[in-house]
Amino acid sequence: MNPVKISLVKRGFRELFPFEDVEVVGYDAPSGISKQPIVSEQTLNGAKNRARHSREACPDADFWVGVEGGTEDFGGVMQEYTWIFVVAKDGRESKSRSASFTIPPKIAAMIRKGAEFGPASDEFFGKENLKQGNGTIGMVSDNVLTRETYPLPAVICAFIPFKHPEFYWDS
Repeated sequence: MNPVKISLVKRGFRELFPFEDVEVVGYDAPSGISKQPIVSEQTLNGAKNRARHSREACPDADFWVGVEGGTEDFGGVMQEYTWIFVVAKDGRESKSRSASFTIPPKIAAMIRKGAEFGPASDEFFGKENLKQGNGTIGMVSDNVLTRETYPLPAVICAFIPFKHPEFYWDS
C-alpha cells in the first residue's frame, strides 16, 4: 500500500511499455517473512509472496508485482537493496534486484539490534515515515536518488522478459 512503491511500479512499467495503458493498484499483501529481511534470499521470498498474494486479491490483473527492500551485512558494512518480483497472467515470472547502498553505521547498528530499517532511519535523521517519502537513500544522496528512482532500473529489468518473451521463453 506504500504510495512510493505504487508509483515506482507504474513508472517502471510506463518506461518500458510507453504505449500501454496502465493502472497500478496497491494491496496490503503480506510478505510472509520477518519485518526486517536481512539476507537477499529472504528479501526475494518476501517480494515473491507479495506478488502472489496480490494475485489472489486481484485475479483479473495482467501482472502482479512484489516489491521488498532488505539489508545485508557484506564486507563489514550493511547494504540496502530492493527485490522486484513480477508474475504475469500466464504464470510466467521474472525478478530483478536493485543496486545497493551502504547504510550509515549508526542505523546499521540499530538494525543489528533488531530495529526495522525504516524506523531506525526515521530516528537517525529525526524524520517521520521516510519510507513513504524519499527514503534513506534520498537523505544520504541529497535526493540525487530517492526511494522511487533508486530501484526503478530493477522494476524495468523485471519487466524486460515480458517486453520480449521470445528471448526468454520457448512459447
